[in-house]
Parts: sequence; structure tokens; C-alpha cells
Amino acid sequence: MKDALIAGELRVPVGADTDIVAVRENGRELARQCGFPSTERAVVATAVSELARNIVRYAARGEIVLRLVDDSGRRGVEVLAADDGPGIVDVARAMQDGFSTSGGLGLGLPGVRRIMDEFEISSEFGKGTRVTARKWIGGNWESLELDDWLAKFGQAWAGGIATRAGGLTPPSNLETAGVLGTIVALVEMLCRRDPDAARDPARPRHAPSPPQI
Repeated sequence: MKDALIAGELRVPVGADTDIVAVRENGRELARQCGFPSTERAVVATAVSELARNIVRYAARGEIVLRLVDDSGRRGVEVLAADDGPGIVDVARAMQDGFSTSGGLGLGLPGVRRIMDEFEISSEFGKGTRVTARKWIGGNWESLELDDWLAKFGQAWAGGIATRAGGLTPPSNLETAGVLGTIVALVEMLCRRDPDAARDPARPRHAPSPPQI
């Protein structure tokens, strides 16, 4: 990942469900200050939420660092998630779509990698995990990836419902908050996306505003 000038940062301790909500809104606000349109603000907020949820679920406590970054005039937001938890035994497997040791229904690390422009992860078993993700204004995320994201989320959701119906315990507050947060973000993006963009990448991602009369 390229070095970038740090223009400002916010450190948020994460150790409870309420912290996930707070840091998600902090991420959305930082994206707004950076100049992201509303759709990309929702993407950043979703990535922050997923990384914070991973900390609470697997490490109990950690920290999210939100930064405004600049790379030769290219502006963006960097999200760093760090914890001193048990670490990840097999990082490659953890980055596969659909893999989860907890049965959660969120996007997880593969989803964060998909919706952000840059992604790095390092983890040492018994010593913790560090994830860095960046979103640049005018980056590479396209609506076609949202289609794929929606399909995978639907599969995870259906699988989770089937598992619950099999007689296991109901979803936790953390899982419920994760699902609801993801649905909110998806609705925000779908309400603003251009449905033709997936078929024609040359089209602008956002439909122009109607002329004022």
C-alpha cells in the first residue's frame, strides 16, 4: 500500500456493540469531510462497521483509527483496525467469501476488501490482527461489485436463517446490529445507484439531477 500524507486522524476504542455504532458514524462523517458523495460515505461507514464488529466478536477489544489521507492530490479515507486478540490462524482462508468461524451474517473481511480500493491485513496467531483499508475519491468501486455483494449477502442471509431454523440459538445483538447496519447501507446505495451502470461501465455512476424549473 502506498505511503500517503496524513491530513488528520481520529482514534476510537472499540469494545462493545455501542462502539460499533459510534465509530461507523465517525467514519461516515470523516468521509463527508473528505468530500465523498453520499453513496461512498455509506461504503466507508459499512467498512468501518464490519472491521469494528470483527474486533468485538473475535478480540473483545481493539481500536479503529480513521484518517484523512492525501497522495499527490488524490484524497481519501484510511481505516485502520488493530487488536491484540487471538489472531487469525489461516489468513488466506479467512479472506474467502462465506468463511466465518462465528456464523455471522455480515460482510466480513472479504466484503470489506471488495468495497474498498486498497486493503491489507497482517495477523499473527496469539498476538492480534491489523487491517488497513483505504477508499479514494473517484476510486475503482463500481456498481457491478454491488451486484455481486448483494448476491453474496443474500446467500449468507438465507444460510443463516436456515441454520437458525435448525434449532440453534437465535442471533445475538451483535449479529442483529450487523445485519441491520448492512441493510441500511445497501438501501442507501441502491437508492442512489444508476441501474444501467453495471451494464455500461462508461455511464456515470450517479444519474444527473433533473433540471430545475
